[in-house]
Amino acid sequence: MPAVPVDDWMEPAKKWLEEQSARWAALMQVSPVAVWEPIPDVHADAHGLHEQLRRLASQRDDWDGLFGHLAMLLQRTQAWRLLGFASFGHYCDERLGMSERAVQQRASLERRLYDLPSLRQAMCERRVSYEKARIIARYADAGSLDTWIERAGRMSCVALRAALQGEEEAQMCARGNVEIVVPRHIRGLLAMAFHAVRNAAGQWISPGECLVRIAEHFLEVWKAALEEPNTARKRVLERDLGLCQVWGCTRAAVHVHHIQFRSAGGSDDPTNLVSLCAAHHLQCVHNGWIRVRGKAPDGLYWELGVRPGRAPLVVVEPATASAETR
Repeated sequence: MPAVPVDDWMEPAKKWLEEQSARWAALMQVSPVAVWEPIPDVHADAHGLHEQLRRLASQRDDWDGLFGHLAMLLQRTQAWRLLGFASFGHYCDERLGMSERAVQQRASLERRLYDLPSLRQAMCERRVSYEKARIIARYADAGSLDTWIERAGRMSCVALRAALQGEEEAQMCARGNVEIVVPRHIRGLLAMAFHAVRNAAGQWISPGECLVRIAEHFLEVWKAALEEPNTARKRVLERDLGLCQVWGCTRAAVHVHHIQFRSAGGSDDPTNLVSLCAAHHLQCVHNGWIRVRGKAPDGLYWELGVRPGRAPLVVVEPATASAETR
């Protein structure tokens, strides 16, 4: 049998794989970590761990990109059938130990990157992280892509998603139609709900009208339970979109915190109130690990990782922590 010619890309690919293997080899040589003792230098150790985690997080972007490319190939070629699995989800669960949705998200981003080459270039240049690229690819179009890439550098993932979703909602309102993206099992449930509404109406009605009637029925049943006094707490939570305002937090806000404590003369004015999740409010702010000052919502200074006698690990100023860029 004649020898199979080696394509020009084979040697560079081998070299790249060897470099990647060497880069990750250190993870196989991790020394045991001793139990921490309450020693004076514990804060320095915490700062060192923080830097190590940031370094590994940057390496994960490369891993996510390569993983997404291979997942896309396996899904498109249906190679999981050749491996003896009943479905792609079965393969993800049994062999990867990951949910089908998590793997599909990475594969979907890889497919979108072929349509949005400037987004791939921004990822390669480290102008956007993998998670931010996934959010941009989900919502942005080719016309607005460069603008969102530039804005993403000044925003957290939480703020970027909220801004893109708000832009999409504004466009849907202008067009006069609604687009809904739901998982497969929710799509089936929605189809059954539409079928029930049409049966009750005795005629075929559009999906939009079905949604209106479902919403009206929900409000009729639950209106009394959903009514809530228009308190300062409610207004502040609505102003902050129901999200914890600590930089990078994705939890729902359940508490409203007085920036200047009431015991120190702080008022109930909305500018002195900020929305926080329970963990950040009770465990971090009131224990002194996080400090906040200024006026809400756009004039807040945050100090994260406050340490006695040392500078905070992170300082976030109003220009960075505003409603657009937090």
